[in-house]
Amino acid sequence: MKIANKIVLSMTLLSTAVVVLAGAWIGWSASALSQQAIYNRATSQLLSVREIKKSEIERYLKSVEGQLITLAHMVSTVDAVQGLSNAFKNYPLDSVPDSSFRALKDYYSSQFGQNYQKLNNGQEANSLMRLGQLSKQGEALQSRYIASNPNPLGSKHEWMGDSLGTPYDTLHQKYHPGIKQYLEQFGLYDVFMVDNDGNVVYTVFKELDFATNLLNGPYKDSGLARAYVKAKTLADNQYYLDDFTPYYPSYEAAASFISTPIFNGTERVGVLVFQMPVDEINNIMTFDSRWKENGLGNTGESYLVGNDHLMRSQPRQLLENESAFIGSLESMKVDRAAANQIRNRSSAIGLLKVNTQAVDKALRGERGVVEDTSAAGVKWLSTYVPMEALGLRWALVTEMQADEALADISTLNHEVILKVVIAIVVAAVAATVAALVVGNGISKPIRVSISQIQRISRDNDLTARLPEQGSEEIKQLAKALNTLFTQLQETICQFAQATDKLNSHTQVISHNMGEPVNPSLISMSVLNPS
Repeated sequence: MKIANKIVLSMTLLSTAVVVLAGAWIGWSASALSQQAIYNRATSQLLSVREIKKSEIERYLKSVEGQLITLAHMVSTVDAVQGLSNAFKNYPLDSVPDSSFRALKDYYSSQFGQNYQKLNNGQEANSLMRLGQLSKQGEALQSRYIASNPNPLGSKHEWMGDSLGTPYDTLHQKYHPGIKQYLEQFGLYDVFMVDNDGNVVYTVFKELDFATNLLNGPYKDSGLARAYVKAKTLADNQYYLDDFTPYYPSYEAAASFISTPIFNGTERVGVLVFQMPVDEINNIMTFDSRWKENGLGNTGESYLVGNDHLMRSQPRQLLENESAFIGSLESMKVDRAAANQIRNRSSAIGLLKVNTQAVDKALRGERGVVEDTSAAGVKWLSTYVPMEALGLRWALVTEMQADEALADISTLNHEVILKVVIAIVVAAVAATVAALVVGNGISKPIRVSISQIQRISRDNDLTARLPEQGSEEIKQLAKALNTLFTQLQETICQFAQATDKLNSHTQVISHNMGEPVNPSLISMSVLNPS
């Protein structure tokens, strides 16, 4: 292989190898740095949303606490619980017609019982058993304010009071409009007044907990009863929050209650209880169903999980595409009974269990970021933080599917690879051109010298000289060859002169001896005198 070709090939291979290695290293470094930047950007977005939601929920729960304490201190509330308690105990049972009691029994077994079965996978409500646990006053008041209430189920609170004209009815008509307005203004689920004997003497919505006794009645083991019993031990301005648990009067839907004592001066006259507003908490956690507008894309969401690992707010997919969410419950390994209840209620609160690293860490009091895989096999980028909810430990998680959160990484990697390949190709071409130029620059003077030497050899012209030009090495080579040619020329000239001299001596000797003499023998003797 010609030296020029060797030079070109060697330089091209070496340059290309260097470019490939450098390009790969630069590409890898750029990709790694960019991936980290994208990861940091994604986690920063989720962390920002997480902290906003945490602040909003804590502020909202604090506002509910303030609303509870404020209402408990109103003179009208103190008067209402005292007056309604006395009217409850002295309710005229004989004023209630038998038809009302029959209507109540029918309400328990038909309206409530059927809805209960529908929402609880056909489970029997055993409602008549609970009806039998009511006091006479409780049964009478339920028969009038629930069974004989002209408004349909879910709208019983629209009735201002019974037409029998009892002292209880008069007080109810006096206080109910204001308390109902308070509930609607602050988005509460229900408001309860309970006297010192455990009688629920007033509720806004008139569900089956109305007029029951929380110490010995059908709901003595409920969250409402726990909230009441705890509040009786509290000082003024203190409160207690009972976490979400299934609640029979709400068809076993998860319910939470916050309570505070009602004082008349230094005397405790009752307890005020709010049923926590699930919808308000949900609206905060879901941005009022405007996830995209708030930077959570197509899969991002924020949700709350209780210490029992059950959800305290609705998952995004359930609100956006309920049928798809219900269909995914099996792949999420959700218990069939829980899945049926989620489908029946269109709610996952208190039903869907979340066992992820993020939830586990948050409930242990940790905060941070984790990449995790759900039971359905979906990878998530999750941020988590513990939250003290008025004395309760909840986990707040903000997350997004990893494929979406880190989607820019795939695009970036593709662009980096493409640009590195282009750079390598361009550099390889440039290296080849440079190698050709350099190779030709080195080999051209050599080729010229070779041509000159071949011409000298062909023409036997030792007077010709090589051009002393090009690189320093080529100049030195040409100069050395020219010196050699000069020395050869001088040697040959000397040899020719010696030969001519010998010829002339030979002629003289031959003439003198009269015999021919071999010149070569003479020349040999001359050249080799020994």
